[in-house]
Amino acid sequence: MPKAIEALYLLAKQLNQETYLAPLMQLILKQAGTLLNAPYRFMVLFNPEGLPTETTFWELPVISDTDKEAWEIWLYSGIVGLVYHTQRMVVLPNIAVDPRWGNLRIANHFPTKGSALGLPMQYDDKIIGVMVFLHPDTGQFESDISPFADEIGQLCAGHIHKASLLTWANSKDVRDQLAQSQLQRDLSTMIYHDLRVPLQILRASSGKLAEMLANYDDVSVLNLLQVNIRSVRQLRRLVDNLLDIERLDSGTSFIQKRDANLHDIMSDAVELVQPLAVEASQHFRFVVADDLPILSVDADMILRVIVNLIENALKYTPQGGLITIGAKIKEGMIWVNVQDSGGGIPKELQETIFEKFSRAHQQTTTHKSIGLGLTFCRMAIMAHNGKIWVESNMGKGANFIFTLPLPTTNTDTTSSDLASTA
Repeated sequence: MPKAIEALYLLAKQLNQETYLAPLMQLILKQAGTLLNAPYRFMVLFNPEGLPTETTFWELPVISDTDKEAWEIWLYSGIVGLVYHTQRMVVLPNIAVDPRWGNLRIANHFPTKGSALGLPMQYDDKIIGVMVFLHPDTGQFESDISPFADEIGQLCAGHIHKASLLTWANSKDVRDQLAQSQLQRDLSTMIYHDLRVPLQILRASSGKLAEMLANYDDVSVLNLLQVNIRSVRQLRRLVDNLLDIERLDSGTSFIQKRDANLHDIMSDAVELVQPLAVEASQHFRFVVADDLPILSVDADMILRVIVNLIENALKYTPQGGLITIGAKIKEGMIWVNVQDSGGGIPKELQETIFEKFSRAHQQTTTHKSIGLGLTFCRMAIMAHNGKIWVESNMGKGANFIFTLPLPTTNTDTTSSDLASTA
């Protein structure tokens, strides 16, 4: 196992042994600082309003109450504030000449020379804390440390959030039904985030193993490895879907819309599921208009919607069957459809298929699942101000269709029909 992956695994194992916030913060600074070869370290946690709530220092004097005002000025004008507001890692090769280190040096507390690494701890697309690692020598933190440091930040963020949540649960009266419901949602989200850690390690180690075995003679071993890699990707998408369902259900606004090309998104989706289609000798047919405009969407979320619909179609399409994928402009919206050639869905069940834990599509097949994939699709499309539904006749397959808003300058455009029943 490569050293970086093994180090992350050991760090995760060590952090799992501590659930209380204060000792966890100390443990994180101790272990992460050792991995990053930084003798001096400190951590600042923030509340949802962006105010610092907890600070922990390693090999640095604890700041006294008399220095509180000076510390807050340094905090907001220096590296901590920079990492918090930019939400990205910051490397300072020489803090003696770099104004980003802090406009105000606090005497007898922080070094005035050397190098620094500022690392965000991000959870649910929000910065919940910042870690700063210091070394007395300049140029200590090179740019190639970025992927490893980012993984450390994500891993630590999940554990900090879990400990903060448990602290909240122990200090509040959660007998009220609303509080219990919120705690249940938070605990579910925490579990899903915890699942991400081993999946990240599995994904990274599988990728490295694939590189190491690129010239291996036994094709069956390589095929098994590819199956493993695809399974890890599917699990990661499932965890992401579960997280998004929880956040969308609670009304949390986290959609990150950017300009995106729907052709590219659909191509990426097909590429991800292509191996599954090959295994079942299934084929794709594309009916995609050429005049689709650039859309403002959360591309990752729409990608997962299309992947979910295609994987769903693959499940219910027989060996050697056909899956049709289409997109067009209609009625001032983008219409996208994925149609299988399976047994179809009864009319009376087509309204309930998008509900949580629905078994509607499973009553006519041997495929079983927990019924959350289509729930995620519906919630994701609704969050984009679109609609999703299914059209199906028994024995003629099911056609899943969703719409996305067009840019305002293209609302009058029309183009060719979608495939089949759309």
